[in-house]
Amino acid sequence: MCKIIDDIVQRKRKEAEKNAIKKASIETACRMIDDGETNAEKIARYTSLPVAEVEALMAEHSA
Repeated sequence: MCKIIDDIVQRKRKEAEKNAIKKASIETACRMIDDGETNAEKIARYTSLPVAEVEALMAEHSA
């Protein structure tokens, strides 16, 4: 029973870590966009976000 609980806790921890990394990447991309960076590929390279997601963020920030 403890093994099952440990597995669930470990899975939740990894999920939370992935979410935190994703959030930090999005925040970094938004700061780059706010600072005037217009190259989606460059932002994607620096943040490890997909180019399509960066382009969507850019569209949100220009609206």
